[in-house]
Amino acid sequence: MAVDVTERACGDRNAYELIADGTIVASLAWVSLATHAHRAPGWWLEVPGRWCIVLYEVPPDRLGDLDGARRESESACRFFAREILSDRISGLSDLGEPPRGFC
Repeated sequence: MAVDVTERACGDRNAYELIADGTIVASLAWVSLATHAHRAPGWWLEVPGRWCIVLYEVPPDRLGDLDGARRESESACRFFAREILSDRISGLSDLGEPPRGFC
């Protein structure tokens, strides 16, 4: 049985808290600048204390239009984040292990 994962926008709508059974289980955030924690701009999904992965990494030819890249990828990344977490919380996958094939 799949667990219903909902989201709540945070701040300026470039970040979301993902919630299951009333508990925040992860966050999805747009990162505009590469840092030691985030190797590239894009949408990053993090399960605190467990893993952090990039769901959408801005391609080199889109680095000049980060706002456009964010808008165009936001809906799909929100969907994938909810689905990934729902599978893991439902026991179909291990919540402690990061998804494969995204990085």
